[in-house]
Amino acid sequence: MARFIKNQLRGAVGPVNFRNVKGRLIVSAKVAPGTKKQTKASVVTADNFGKASATGMQIRASYHQQIVQLPDGEMHRRLNKEFIAIYNSDLDKESGTFHFNADSFSALTNFEFNDKSRLKNRMIVQPDFVLEDGKLSLSFPNDKERKFLKFPANASACELCIAVTYLKMDDRTCLRKPLLAEIIVEKDNNQPMGQYFTFDVPEGCVFLLSIFLKFNNSPTVKNYKNQNAGAICYTIFSPGTYSGEVINRWH
Repeated sequence: MARFIKNQLRGAVGPVNFRNVKGRLIVSAKVAPGTKKQTKASVVTADNFGKASATGMQIRASYHQQIVQLPDGEMHRRLNKEFIAIYNSDLDKESGTFHFNADSFSALTNFEFNDKSRLKNRMIVQPDFVLEDGKLSLSFPNDKERKFLKFPANASACELCIAVTYLKMDDRTCLRKPLLAEIIVEKDNNQPMGQYFTFDVPEGCVFLLSIFLKFNNSPTVKNYKNQNAGAICYTIFSPGTYSGEVINRWH
């Protein structure tokens, strides 16, 4: 239906559309719903966007209990953007298939789940990683001369959570709940103590290891939500087919 707006005809009349562009009346053929043809490039772009959004949603769902402590409303957009870039770079445009390698998802490493309070600014001592024979070892140094974390004012303790999830690439599903290891760091004893952890890196999966910091004040159990931090610290894709046990349900 067309209308007169400021002496200009705008809208649809029969098979044509009327619109105003910089003071000029433009008349164009009306395209029936569902009949507009997409180019091959636009179809690929839309498909990759859908895959990226779905993959980002899987990661967020797996880490839900950890991410809910982080007040970053734009995080999902930033995560989707990373996956769009990954899918676009590893797509064979001729065959329409993806060719991922061990480093395909490395851009996710150091992705911050809370851009307002970054893990790299809160965790002074960084962990060391060693990958060997399908297992990843994470260790913190034993160094009583260095501070471990940068605490917010008035916070007295921190729950440091190491969270590992797997993204299966055959169906792009994640673990419903990540594999967890936790360390309690007291402000009065804020030194790395040589902690050591090992995780399996299965075939056919993107392995994601993230670290989350949840600060609180022990006597009052106050959660310093705006100061909490979390980031993906290690990412690797292991080619093949996942054949391990079902640790817990997949999304």
